[in-house]
Amino acid sequence: MIILVSACFITLRNGSQRLVVNEFTFHRSYDRKHSDARRWRCSARLKGCKVFAILNGNEDSIVRLSGTHNHEPPKIRRPSEADPGTR
Repeated sequence: MIILVSACFITLRNGSQRLVVNEFTFHRSYDRKHSDARRWRCSARLKGCKVFAILNGNEDSIVRLSGTHNHEPPKIRRPSEADPGTR
């Protein structure tokens, strides 16, 4: 089965990166030992969400997307929606 997903990276104001998959955000968790794979966990993990994504070493494709989110996607403020004085 092939499932199409929308994914991209965003940079937060503090400089950290987030992976966005189907409007849900993920933070980089760790690199797997003895593998090129990189694991990203749902940003709502502290609220009990256990979804994670595994990307290949180049971080240009999702190898695995596991679980179902127990929450709605966060509201992501796009730069075009920002107040003029916040850029």
